[in-house]
Amino acid sequence: MDEYSKLFAKNLRHLRKGHEMTQVELGKAIGYSEKAVSKWEKGHSVPEIAVLFQLAQLFHTTVEAFFQSSDELYFLGIDGEGTSTEFLLTSGAKIPIRSAFERGCNPCDIGMSNTKEILKRGIYQVCQGVSPSRIVAFAGISGTGSVEYAKEIYSFMLGMGFYKVYNGSDVDNVVAAALGENDGVAVIIGTGIAAFTQKDRKKHCTAGWGHYFDQGGSTFNFGHDAIEAALMMEGKRGRKTLLYDLIMESTGCKPSQLIPRIYTEGRQYIASFAPLVFEAADRSDEVARDIIHRNFSVITEIIRVAAEPLKKKPVTVALSGELVQNKYTLPALSEQLDRSLYTLCPLTERPVLGAVENAVRCYRNDFER
Repeated sequence: MDEYSKLFAKNLRHLRKGHEMTQVELGKAIGYSEKAVSKWEKGHSVPEIAVLFQLAQLFHTTVEAFFQSSDELYFLGIDGEGTSTEFLLTSGAKIPIRSAFERGCNPCDIGMSNTKEILKRGIYQVCQGVSPSRIVAFAGISGTGSVEYAKEIYSFMLGMGFYKVYNGSDVDNVVAAALGENDGVAVIIGTGIAAFTQKDRKKHCTAGWGHYFDQGGSTFNFGHDAIEAALMMEGKRGRKTLLYDLIMESTGCKPSQLIPRIYTEGRQYIASFAPLVFEAADRSDEVARDIIHRNFSVITEIIRVAAEPLKKKPVTVALSGELVQNKYTLPALSEQLDRSLYTLCPLTERPVLGAVENAVRCYRNDFER
């Protein structure tokens, strides 16, 4: 058995099993017998070039990838948030090779089938020319806190033929990027809100149960409160607010006329009204300012509770998500939190780098067992 036959046999077998295909099914897919596939996987022969192209197309890889050694591994990090998804492939030394971007992939917003389609597109784009059998992948995806969703993402990723697969939530990426293995608190304030405490390399969730149960602090909550205030004014049950006029200007409709669309389009659409709260506050609207105060009070309470188990002060609080860049966020949190007890640290690293770090760390931990 020559070296090329050996490499081809190993990579073909890994890809076939990763796609959960039998030798019979693979042979049928390309017009060959089970016996022929078996010979290839034993390293007895390598198929002709036309068949190699068929196999590469079937497994979404390249012909060259079948003859690459798995001695040097690559790492793939995926950061799937509510509004965007970033993919980053690095060398074994964590040197970036290629990145790709897709829209948000939270299955609670778009459904699991759409989540898988987004992941598939990004993976194919970022992994061009590299056999999946040489890649260790970590996918941190928002909205996959339930065991069922986590298992489904894991099975899907495994089916892509990666050498090793690990998965978790997008908060895991922020924790890794901002805290590494140090103690601290990580908070995401974007379309949703989530918070984790990391102590002695173990994580505990303080918030992040989804928009049905989280009480404030996300763009969904700001958008919800804006619409509610405008509806209350329209129904003559609430205070006069500029939010009513801003919603009218941005949509061309009365707030009550938006109800069918709100219930059809859901969380992301509601979150899109969040900027109107800050615009109204800039124009001295008291209702908008009350909304801001209420929501940031929820965030500060979450931070206080999350930091309680950590004895060393001040506690590092890593902040990530689209609201971190808002001019109101840091002043509002700083006003309500004692600086001697908390150090607020807006995340400067891209969360996808945390996903790569998680891939490296998980693989290292497996290897050392």
